[in-house]
Amino acid sequence: MRECYIIAEAGSCHDGSADRAFELICIAAECGANAVKFQYWSDSKALAMARHDATLEAFYEPYRMPRAWLKTLAVEADRRQLDFLCTVYLIQDIQYVAPLVAQFKIASPDALNLPFITAHRQYEKKIIVSVGMLTEEELYEVSTEYTRLHCVSAYPCPLEQVNLGAIRQYDLDGFSDHTGDPCMGAWAYLAGANVLEVHMRAEDTKKTNPDYPHALSPPLLKAYIANVRQAQEAWGSGIKITQPAEAATRKYMAK
Repeated sequence: MRECYIIAEAGSCHDGSADRAFELICIAAECGANAVKFQYWSDSKALAMARHDATLEAFYEPYRMPRAWLKTLAVEADRRQLDFLCTVYLIQDIQYVAPLVAQFKIASPDALNLPFITAHRQYEKKIIVSVGMLTEEELYEVSTEYTRLHCVSAYPCPLEQVNLGAIRQYDLDGFSDHTGDPCMGAWAYLAGANVLEVHMRAEDTKKTNPDYPHALSPPLLKAYIANVRQAQEAWGSGIKITQPAEAATRKYMAK
C-alpha cells in the first residue's frame, strides 16, 4: 500500500491567539493528520518588502505569531503524536524553527530563491517545496532531491485550474491543496501524490480570516483525510493477482 503523508496547515487561522493555535493542533490530531504546520515571520515589514509590496505589512501583522510560541507549539504537536512543521519567509528566521521541525517546508514564492533554500540546507533536514506559479521551464530548476508539491497559488483555487495531471506529468511528489474540496486529496493521491498539504480552520473561524475560503472546518478535514485513507486502501499493491474476494468465483472461468 502506498502511504500518504498529510500535513494539516494552520496558516493564519490561529487569529493571533495561542489558545486557538493549540486548538488547531488538537483538530489536526483528532482528524488523523500526520503533521501540523504553522507559519512564522519575525518582521511583517521585511516580509512585505520581500514580496515587493509595502502595503502588505498591515495585512501580515495581525497574523504574526510571537517567537515564544514556536517551542510550545512543537511540544504540543509532539504530545499529540504529530510532526511539527513551520514555514518561514525570512532567511534570518530559519534558525528559530530549525531545531523544532521534522522537516522544512518552503512556500511557492521562494521555490526559486536559491540563497533562501541554501540557508535551509545547512541543517541537513528534508525539504518540501511547493511549486505554485512556476512555468514548466522554472519547474526544472527545482531540484528533484526535494519533495516537490504541485500547487496552484490561488485562494481558493478554481476546480478547472487545479491541474492534478501535472503530478504525474512531472513526477511530482505531492500536492498543496487550496481548493477547500474534501474530495480533492483523494483525487490527488490517485494522481500520484504521496504528500498532501491542506489548510484547516476551527469551526468558528471568522469569514474575514484570509485563509477561511480555502481552509477546511473540522468535519470537512476529517472527511478529507478519511477520503485519502480510503483511496490509499483501494490503491492496494498495484500487482495483478486473484484477490481473496474473487477466489471463490474462479471456478466459473471459461478456458
